[in-house]
Amino acid sequence: MAKSRKLEDLMATLKQTRDDPTSQSGLAVLHQVLSSKYSVAVAQVAELVSQFELHAFIPELVSAFDRFMLNAKENDPGCRAKQAIAEALYRLDYSDEVLFLKGIRHVQEEPVWGGWILLQPCVAPVL
Repeated sequence: MAKSRKLEDLMATLKQTRDDPTSQSGLAVLHQVLSSKYSVAVAQVAELVSQFELHAFIPELVSAFDRFMLNAKENDPGCRAKQAIAEALYRLDYSDEVLFLKGIRHVQEEPVWGGWILLQPCVAPVL
């Protein structure tokens, strides 16, 4: 199955879960998507986890954040997943300053049209 098709299927499954992510099947989908390699889908899961205050997902969010820090330009273009995870962890009162400092200090080079490199901080300090 092509990469875009797998992502489309994953996003469709996630969309069906949005109404009741705390159900048994909803939680299973959140776990599945959170462990996937698709940063855009992981970002949406992080937002749901934050919105529904699902504290049990904190260890998986931390793990996903670390996973997307590796080879970051390819694994999380635009830092979408890392930003959403950091925001979710903040909203869930996660207090490991090492993770937040790692994110604040991370600068990701992004290719742009014309060959220039855009440097952007990946995780803004949350106040």
